[in-house]
Amino acid sequence: MELGFVRISFGKAEFARRTIPFTARFREVHSRRVLEAKSEWLFPIPWDSMRPLSSVRKTHEAALQRSGIKPHLRLYDLRHTALTRMAMADVAPPILRELAGHASIQMIMRCLHLTPAHKKNAISQFEGFCRTDVRGAEVESTVAL
Repeated sequence: MELGFVRISFGKAEFARRTIPFTARFREVHSRRVLEAKSEWLFPIPWDSMRPLSSVRKTHEAALQRSGIKPHLRLYDLRHTALTRMAMADVAPPILRELAGHASIQMIMRCLHLTPAHKKNAISQFEGFCRTDVRGAEVESTVAL
């Protein structure tokens, strides 16, 4: 916790081994769980706080059923959501690749699901860029999509 990141030291490929910085939200949730913990485990089995939770599959399935979320949401989908939101926040693809542990930027591009609003904003930025020259002066645009 003091260093501010988690080290992933295993994975199928070299790029899977990486460090991921903590978010402020993670620090907040982690601190609360540490204070509430009744044993050394932050995520114990509900009926035995002395044993760690080894899988969230059944809990995830039950939560989906109770919530009525359709279509089915896989936990892995949350990884794509995080990467997509980082891309929409203008995080550079090489950084996304490193955070995800992918070998190539092409793999990152398969994960991203940009919204129509984000694409529209990109076009607006492009149009604004095309209206100015290198000195920042307004120019007649000859670029069209």
